Amino acid sequence: MNGSLFPGPNPSIFRLPPSPEVDKAWDSISEVALFTITTKDVIKMGKDPSQTVRLPESSGFPPDTHLAQFDTVHQIHCLNALRKAAFFKYYYDKKFVSRLYWIHLSHCAGIVLQNLMCQANLDVITLNWVNTQKNPFPDFNVNKKCRDFGVIKKWQDEHMLGEELLKKIVRPKTYVELPAPIQNIMDAFEEAKTPWDFDWTTM
Repeated sequence: MNGSLFPGPNPSIFRLPPSPEVDKAWDSISEVALFTITTKDVIKMGKDPSQTVRLPESSGFPPDTHLAQFDTVHQIHCLNALRKAAFFKYYYDKKFVSRLYWIHLSHCAGIVLQNLMCQANLDVITLNWVNTQKNPFPDFNVNKKCRDFGVIKKWQDEHMLGEELLKKIVRPKTYVELPAPIQNIMDAFEEAKTPWDFDWTTM
């Protein structure tokens, strides 16, 4: 893993300052797409299938088809939101930023932190003597065995549901509605003048 403090002569595009090209690269890995899983999959996850959204039979899918998305892609979406906040002037200068923006940003910081702590590894960072540095300097280039994210992204792209199908999904006559902090939600959306079908991927 390349953990160098200063980017080298050919840095990853994900480390470059904001630009249309950089945004395109981040967008390519942070799109939270929907795909389908079965009732059996839902149960394996420890979830109640009576509470998860199913696709209607009119969609052409089997009756036990549920909507899902990859948590890891949502985490990257959140990391991208935090990245944009670090370059606030570039992305939001002179734009109205509502309380909903900060709520979303706090949510994303919490998501990233909880996942890092939940999956905390015991990888070790060694230290080196580095030119110009008086004290031992950490070597953040840690050897890791990684999953191939490209394979995960390729699978998502091949199985993601189309927008036309998603537009046809409506609440059935009988469904389990989960409670929500409704007043907080209503206040935040009203302040932001944001529709209920807000696209969170744009934040």
